[in-house]
Order: sequence, then structure tokens, then C-alpha cells
Amino acid sequence: MLSIEIESQVKKNNPLNFKDILASLPSFKIEYQIWYSEVKVLLKQLLQDRLDDFVRLYEKPKIRKDISFENYKMEDYLQGLEVTRGFQKEKIVGPEAAIPQFQQQLTFLTL
Repeated sequence: MLSIEIESQVKKNNPLNFKDILASLPSFKIEYQIWYSEVKVLLKQLLQDRLDDFVRLYEKPKIRKDISFENYKMEDYLQGLEVTRGFQKEKIVGPEAAIPQFQQQLTFLTL
């Protein structure tokens, strides 16, 4: 499911055929899993000493007392995890916290 911001931008720029454009976009969650698996194999062959760093950006820690922007991982994003607090459901951390993790993973392909 796309964010409201992306949908509104596509609709704004393509008011006549925005539904077709949205339908043609790949699912990041599905495509990411494929990409992750392929890059993991590649790193295992070419940069084995960095493989653990790459995986650490994906996997949530086995033990963590709380979830914050600093320890939110790609695995959390793929599961749709969002942490809120209190009656007003103040957002603590959500999917946007995965962007830096993904950007760091992308840099492994430029090494």
C-alpha cells in the first residue's frame, strides 16, 4: 500500500490516469525481499567481511527493550510496525525510520 503523500503527488501530476500509474508501480515490500536476497548472495561472494553489517540493517535485534528511530530495522518496516504512545497515540516511530536503513544498504552496492 502506497503512502498518502505518494498517491496525492501521482494524482496531482497525472489527474487523468493516476489509477493506472498507481496500479503499475511495483510493491516495495515484495521487490525488497527479492533484492535483499540477491544482494546478500552477492555480498557473501564479493564482500564477505561486510555481510554481517548488511544483514544487521535488516534484522531486528533478538533482544531490545524498546523500539525507537535508532533501532528500527527493515524487518520492522516489512511487518508494518509503528509504535505509538498514550491515549492520543502519539507516534514514536514508524515506516519512515526504515529509509536510512535502506539507504545504508544501497551503499553496499557502491563499495
